[in-house]
Amino acid sequence: MLLPDAEGARRAPLPAVAPRAPRSFVALRTDAEAGDVGAQIDLGVWLARCITQGEPGYADTIVRQYEATAASGLPGTQWRGALLDQQRTVRDRLLLEHADCVLLAESGIEPSHVWLERAARSGDIEAKVAYAARALDEFVRVDADVAGGTVHYLDNLEEIVRRRDLGRRWLADALRAGSVDALQLLARAYAGDHPLYPPDPRQAAIHRHALALAQARLSGDAAQLRSVWHGGPQGIADEGLGPADRPAIDAAARRIYLQWFGPDPEEG
Repeated sequence: MLLPDAEGARRAPLPAVAPRAPRSFVALRTDAEAGDVGAQIDLGVWLARCITQGEPGYADTIVRQYEATAASGLPGTQWRGALLDQQRTVRDRLLLEHADCVLLAESGIEPSHVWLERAARSGDIEAKVAYAARALDEFVRVDADVAGGTVHYLDNLEEIVRRRDLGRRWLADALRAGSVDALQLLARAYAGDHPLYPPDPRQAAIHRHALALAQARLSGDAAQLRSVWHGGPQGIADEGLGPADRPAIDAAARRIYLQWFGPDPEEG
């Protein structure tokens, strides 16, 4: 049997997928409601994923993408079967996650940001970063150019600002606690890849270099840390900055690193 699509063409029906949510979700929700911070984080992240994956047209989109890949000119017969198997595995996993999300929506569960906020209010650093990363997900997906999009923003403006400010505050807490994940999220935000802060090329370069320093220290490789320390900020031209900006960016990144992540590699 073939199903008609929006243009009237016909294609194979969606693969049958048995949702897995009832088994794992019940235990997770029970633990989260009992105050288990780890369960609250996991549940919040799971539900945040469902903002996209739970949409009615999501499964259809996934199948179309797989069909387009299967119909395309994949390289050589030798690799075609393996690549199709890999793509089929991805398709089935995403369809399974979609089925989970549909069940979660039907369960009446509170949304992602509620669980992440509960977890973050416990003081848990991972939860604070997770809240900052996910709290605005449901709003950034709205296309302001689409009819109703602007109204959606305006109707929720106070809540958007509340979540943004809370996310910023908790991200700062996590940074002060030496969270590399917090530093990474800040670098993403200033680079225009996250809505928590407006894009700022200079701040993006500063936080990206501070992140490189923190990650080098985390690796435990003293030689690598010294190399990053003396090598200075990389890729600043990608941010529209030039050689004259390097000293100030380097100094600011070093201050962030020294304040929250570790000693001077030449002194440690």
